[in-house]
Formats: sequence, C-alpha cells, structure tokens
Amino acid sequence: QQFRLLYQPMTDLADGHLSGLEALIRWQHPSLGIISPDRFIPVAEECGLIHELGAFVLRRAFRDARRWKGLKVAVNVSASQLRRPSFAREIEAMCAEMRVKPSQFELEITEGVFVGEDDVIEANLARLRQLGFALALDDFGTGYSTLSYLKRLPISKIKIDRSFITNLGLDRDADAVVAAIVRLARALGLSVIAEGVETEAQRER
Repeated sequence: QQFRLLYQPMTDLADGHLSGLEALIRWQHPSLGIISPDRFIPVAEECGLIHELGAFVLRRAFRDARRWKGLKVAVNVSASQLRRPSFAREIEAMCAEMRVKPSQFELEITEGVFVGEDDVIEANLARLRQLGFALALDDFGTGYSTLSYLKRLPISKIKIDRSFITNLGLDRDADAVVAAIVRLARALGLSVIAEGVETEAQRER
C-alpha cells in the first residue's frame, strides 16, 4: 500500500493546452521518503513481481482516468509484461472490468523490448493496437533504435529522450538529433513528444 501514481502533464506545442498525462509510479516509503522507480523496478523484474506491479499501475491509471474525460493517459509497460502470452487478454479484461475505453490510453514501451525477434511481443502489440490502445516508443534515440521496428510494428508515437532535450540550445549535437527525430517522425506519419521540457528556452527550441 505504499505505491502511488503521480501524473506528469503532456501539453500541445501549438497552443499549450493539456493534451494528456503520463502515469509515474513512486514508492512512498515510511522512513526513506519517495523512492524512484529506477531503484525498485529492476528488483521487481529480478524477483518476478513485475507483473503484479504492472497490473497495479494499469488498474490505478484506469481508475484515475475515468475522472479525466478527453485526456489521453500514458502508462509504461515493461518488456517482461509484453513477453507474457496472456498480457493483451488480461488488459482487455481489465478495461471491461474498470469500464474504460482503450482509446483513452497510450502504452509506452522502451526500445529494449525489440532486441531480437519475439513473436509473443509482436502478437501482444498487434492485439493491443487492435483494441484501440495507442503505442509509443519511449526514450527514442538512446537504445536499440532501428527503422525496421518503426515500419513493422504498430507504433503511433515516438518519444524523444530527455537527455537530448536537456541540452537543447547548449549542444549542437543535441539540436541536430532532435531535429532529425522530428523529421523522421513526420516522414513516417508518427506523432512525436519531447520528454522533460522544463524551460521556456527548451520549449521555444
């Protein structure tokens, strides 16, 4: 009962309106304070509890999203969850139980999911897309980026990693990478989101 979800806003660059929210899990420890998922997610993966933790996050996000009509809610999904053959069926049943529409949600997956061929992952992604979930590729540009994944899989959005956004206007290479990712996304008909925009200068860039 010590896990909680915080929500980070996603805003539209054109007019600044709130377009969605990203669910972020935190551990509110009674003596250590707020613990980052960077510390406890790997432990959950290692000891086999990531499915229970992932289900908790999805269920809580589904419940909270019922209050936010018209707002997309993004939730991170791990490779371990996607490798579970029953994952898409479980999510479909959870949506029915919680009385939410998959079209309100965006599932964020990291590039590490796509290391090698995996029929189970591809089948789950295809079914989730068929159900109406949007699929976003998280931390784009930092891992195993390959155009073949963007062409072969039902990805609808790519998310530029915050490490590039932090250095916008400070590092010529960061500017070049961000510009290239945006051009790539447009060429493939994908949406794009910049993670971690915290200053007016970054937003203008």
